[in-house]
Parts: sequence; C-alpha cells; structure tokens
Amino acid sequence: AKIESFGRKAAIGRANYATSNGKVCLMSAGKLPWSELGVNISSAADAEQALQFAALNWAVEKKPMGYVDCFGNYRETESTFAVVRHDNGAHLGTVGRRYTPLQNADAAQFIDDVLQSAGAKYETAGALGEGERIWFLANVPAGTFTVQGDENLQYLLISNCHDGSGCIQILPTSVRVECQNTHRQALAGTRKDKYFSIRHTKNASAKIDVCRKALGIVNQSAQAYKSQVEVLASRQVQPVQLANYFDDCLDLACEVTAAEA
Repeated sequence: AKIESFGRKAAIGRANYATSNGKVCLMSAGKLPWSELGVNISSAADAEQALQFAALNWAVEKKPMGYVDCFGNYRETESTFAVVRHDNGAHLGTVGRRYTPLQNADAAQFIDDVLQSAGAKYETAGALGEGERIWFLANVPAGTFTVQGDENLQYLLISNCHDGSGCIQILPTSVRVECQNTHRQALAGTRKDKYFSIRHTKNASAKIDVCRKALGIVNQSAQAYKSQVEVLASRQVQPVQLANYFDDCLDLACEVTAAEA
C-alpha cells in the first residue's frame, strides 16, 4: 500500500496533474495514459461527460486582493485580483481588472455544438498544476487517415488558463494530449498561423465562429500531414544511413563522437 501510494504521488508529480477532492483531474477514452491515472471510459465523451469524468466541474472566481499598510490597516487594491478555485480555495493566478474568467463548463460547452456537427467528441480532458491550466482534446474523425497500415488520428485541442498567463487557445494537432509534456508538445508543434486565440474578455463566449474555423483547419492540416507521411513512408532507409543518423544524434545529444561511442 505504501509503495502504491508513493508511486501514485510520483506519477501525479511527473505528469503535473491537478486534483479535485482527491481525484486526479484527468479523463481518457479508450486507454489510460502512461501514468495509469485518471478515469478511463470506453468511448469519447461530450462536454458534460468530460467535465464530470475529468473532475473539472469546479468554478473559479475573481477576488479583490489586499494588503496591510504600515499603520495596520487592511486595504484592497483597485486593479489587481486573485483567481481562486471554488472547491479548494487555491490561488491560481493574479490578473487585472479587464480579465474575465472563462469557466471550465463554458470552455467545453461553447464549442460542443460545433464538435457534434462534425461528429467529433472529447477523447481526453484534464487540468495541470493547481488547476491553472485546463484542456479538452477532441478526436476529429474526418481528419483520420491510414498510411501503410498505420492509423493517424487528428485532434482539436482547446486549452485555457486561469492564471492570467495567456489566452484561450484552439488548435489542430496530431498529439494525444494526456499530461503536461504532451500538452506542451502540442502547443509547440503547431504553427502560429494554424491556431486561434481568444482573450479573456466579456465577449469571449461569442467567439463560437472561431471554433468552426479551427475545425476546418484540422481537416486542412490532416491532408497536408498525410502528404508528408506518404512521402516518408515511400522512402527506404539504408543501414548505413541509419547508422549515420544515430551517430549524429549522439554527437548532438550526448556530445559523444562515433569513435568515442
């Protein structure tokens, strides 16, 4: 029991999962990630199910911040606010007056109709850190293709932060996001002109047309990616090329020459 408890804490730390009432904030359809944590469901979910299974059914609120002055008086600031989780009181970030939180439920719901019209559903969903970053990953069937028996899935990623560090991001990706590393990989691997950002202002929920455009880009990106994969699959790599490739990897990653290796 002690070993299992230690392993669970270590896995949560490595993946940087948030928790809610002792539950890991992660849902995964079809299979669990490498950490073997979270809730595993048999098939992809809609917005309501994703919120429930990923333990994301908590809200955040903007609270005035304050300080005690040199005379011992408590004063509230006029332009600085704390974003606080309702379920556990965690301070997720510090924001300005114009910042408007987008609740987890709203982030999922205001694009749910768009996804359903394309036959797409959420395959993973979760929260990172203390909950300052949440995501929903939808599988887009229209973008799926197979090359030489290898199936390639295409996704639409919706990423939102509650700490004031960035915008709501909606982007196409071929990365199955299921932890902090894969989340970072998906964002870094997408060209800036291929994803959309929505600022945390009062009209954020009116940007549903952005989701429709992003969904169209998923299909375009899938076709371009398919062409690249087909070119790679058609190339035959000779043993000497493979040896040279790994020699170069050693040189770059380990600063070890082929002779030294």
